[in-house]
Amino acid sequence: MKNKILAAILAIFFGGYGIHKFYIGNPKALLYLLFCWTGIPSIMGIVQGIKYLLMSDKEFDLLVMQERGLMGSKAVEQMQINDQLNAYSNKYASVPSPIKYELTGEFYSKLLHFSHDVLAVSELLKNNFQLLNYCSNNPGKIQDCICYDMMQIFGMLYGANFDTAKLESFSCFMLLPNANSDLIRTKSYTELANNYQSKKYEQTIKDTISYYINYDNPLLVLSGSNTALALPNALKTIDNKLFVHYTNMLYNYAKFLSIADDLATIDEQKALNQIYQIIYN
Repeated sequence: MKNKILAAILAIFFGGYGIHKFYIGNPKALLYLLFCWTGIPSIMGIVQGIKYLLMSDKEFDLLVMQERGLMGSKAVEQMQINDQLNAYSNKYASVPSPIKYELTGEFYSKLLHFSHDVLAVSELLKNNFQLLNYCSNNPGKIQDCICYDMMQIFGMLYGANFDTAKLESFSCFMLLPNANSDLIRTKSYTELANNYQSKKYEQTIKDTISYYINYDNPLLVLSGSNTALALPNALKTIDNKLFVHYTNMLYNYAKFLSIADDLATIDEQKALNQIYQIIYN
């Protein structure tokens, strides 16, 4: 592999001629030579040199492979995720997963913050003219799709035999962009924590999750195929700009659930990897 420090020095002092790109093996290095008279390549070289210095050795090696055309950006991103999952596996392989039944103030704040993110994306989708047109001008169908997608992800993580007493189930219930989301936004932390501790929501959580996990894809008729998730496929089909916003929200939602009890188990890590593939591919 190439030396990160040497590449940074070449970029900072000789970046105007693309020497660092020649060193890395990037075929676009010739462009730096062609436009060196403009001064722009020199500025780019300084910025890239600093960027190299701030990277870890692993990140730099992946960048080199990408720039040499040995792997695409998606493959690099997936390798980084796999590295994170492997790190979690090595760290927690021998540690049993604790069952967390306490709604702390810190977790409540995170849940409240993420609920706003979910609702913001939900409103963007329900008011998007292109998506509304695709869904027969029915914003209710779009909301059903969001709930369907979120519950399918919950199902991939925990299956049908979920524990209604755990924070993962409680979080899933609270984050759905329907009437449930009002609970997290309108009730105080103390009231929610007491209700959670007394298991007030358990039966409602069980009924809601069971209903949506077995729910049919709301866009089955329109798409013609029963895909694992509804809206990612629809947004990709109509080339909608909200695809990135929505898929990122879904994946962050999956990660949020997986660490609700402060620990992502090996099964959860494997499920996250599968969910990533389904959401983005």
